[in-house]
Amino acid sequence: QGGAEREVRMSSMDTFRHLRDDHARILSELDVLTALAEAPSPGPREIDELRGLILLLERECAAHMRTEEEALFPALAETEWMAEAAKCVAPLQAEHAELKDMLLGLAAVLAAPAGRERDEQIAVQTKDLADLFRIHVRKEEALIYRMAEQVLPRETLVHLANRLPVHAPHLNRR
Repeated sequence: QGGAEREVRMSSMDTFRHLRDDHARILSELDVLTALAEAPSPGPREIDELRGLILLLERECAAHMRTEEEALFPALAETEWMAEAAKCVAPLQAEHAELKDMLLGLAAVLAAPAGRERDEQIAVQTKDLADLFRIHVRKEEALIYRMAEQVLPRETLVHLANRLPVHAPHLNRR
C-alpha cells in the first residue's frame, strides 16, 4: 500500500506541476508577444508572428482552462471547503472568459488594415492581456492550487492527473 500511496502523491504533485508549467509556458509566450507588439511599426513578418502566437495561446489557454473548469473547479466544489472554493473560483472563471475574449479581440485587431491606430491597439491590448494573465496566474496558484493540493481526496487527485493528457497532450508525463 505504501507504493500506491507514493504513486498517488506523485500523480498529484505532477498534476499541479503540469498546471504550473502551463502557466509558466504561457507567460513566456506572452513575453514574446508583448515584445513583438511593442515594435513601433510592425511589418508583415511581425504581424504573422503575432497571429501565430495568438493562435498558439488560444489553443493552450483553452486546453488549460478546460482542465480547470471541467475537473479541478468541480472537484473543489465537492469538498467541505465548498463555500471557500466558490468564493475563489467564480472570479477566476470570469477571468477565463475575459482572457478568451481578449485573445479574440487581439486576433481581430491583427486582421485590421495596417496603420498607426491598429499598431497602437496591438500594443495596448497585448499589454492588457499579459497583465491580466499574470494577475490571474498569481491568484490561481496561490488560492486554488494550494487549496486543492491540501483538501482534495487522493482519488480525485489521480483523476485530475489522468485528465491532463486529454486536455493538454503536449505535456510530457513521467
